[in-house]
Amino acid sequence: MLEELALNAFNRYPLLRHHFLGESTFSSMNHTFFFDAFPKEDLPILQRRIAGWVKESPENMTSAHIDLLLRSPSIEAIEVLRHVSTLPSVSDAVALGLAKHGSAKDRGVFIRGLKSLDPRVQKESAIALRKLIPDVSAKAAAVAMRTALRLGNEKQDVSIRDQMILLLRKFAGKEFGYQLGKPELRQSNVLLRWRAFLIKQQPELAEVLKPVESGQQQMARFEKLDWESGLADRGKQVYEKLQCAACHGAGRALGPRLEGVTSRLARNDLLTAIVNPDAQVSDRYRTTLFETVDGQLVSGSVIYENVDGVTVREPNGKTVRLNRDRIETRRRSARSMMPSGLLDQTSDQEVADLLAFLKTL
Repeated sequence: MLEELALNAFNRYPLLRHHFLGESTFSSMNHTFFFDAFPKEDLPILQRRIAGWVKESPENMTSAHIDLLLRSPSIEAIEVLRHVSTLPSVSDAVALGLAKHGSAKDRGVFIRGLKSLDPRVQKESAIALRKLIPDVSAKAAAVAMRTALRLGNEKQDVSIRDQMILLLRKFAGKEFGYQLGKPELRQSNVLLRWRAFLIKQQPELAEVLKPVESGQQQMARFEKLDWESGLADRGKQVYEKLQCAACHGAGRALGPRLEGVTSRLARNDLLTAIVNPDAQVSDRYRTTLFETVDGQLVSGSVIYENVDGVTVREPNGKTVRLNRDRIETRRRSARSMMPSGLLDQTSDQEVADLLAFLKTL
């Protein structure tokens, strides 16, 4: 891996890291694989360099920059995170970082995190809202409820839904008989009681909490779209908002490349693959689920493995190293790495625009 090569180079040539630190362009997105090789005493210099670079080119921020800022977060580093928190490419990484190092002023970041397609971001954002924010807003409660209703019944889903329910309990002061940590119980009726209560208390939430369309309903709606109205320039913005490049971009191993995808697949087949990614999943793109001895849940694609452990690339593009003695359980999921519900929060026009952009690849 490039990170290991960089570390070996620094160990062999001690003056090399000083050379890099002296370069005015160092810290750009082309140098991120060097970051982990720098010792702790170089962190303040690196963080200041990144802070200045982000102010000039915030759109080029990556999760590697976020990780470096969080290795020893200063006040300036936290402010940099807040500055880029709305950028689709790093919003998930920022939410995870601020969940550990943020404060009540980051309420908006965590509410957006509840809407994330990354399970860990959903969970950590719910915990942060419950622990860092004195009061839970109706907006946060509505988003938590919507997320809880969309989750499945695998162990990871139940763990996330439990956190959503704990957040709702803080908002409403009620329990409605929901039992935490019970993957064998679907508890659908309890969730619907929660939904009805929220709508009764806040009628304006009815639109937000309306039942999510099924895949069949979405496909039926797409048949009526004016596909000729789609614009590639707007579609690129949708592509970025949905963070498609995190899995399908160059150098990623989480999903197939999308160049020429509209030539390989008919429009309906492509839409079906987006709406229901779990229907037909190649083994190469199935999620592997890990639970560590301390209860941490990690899911993603195994990109490297040896006798000592495994390296997992999560859906947000971040890599996690798990030592083998920390792994309690490991299993392959029937699910795709691609999250379901990807188009739930997009308008008809955005779907048409997205398809127009994919035609340009």
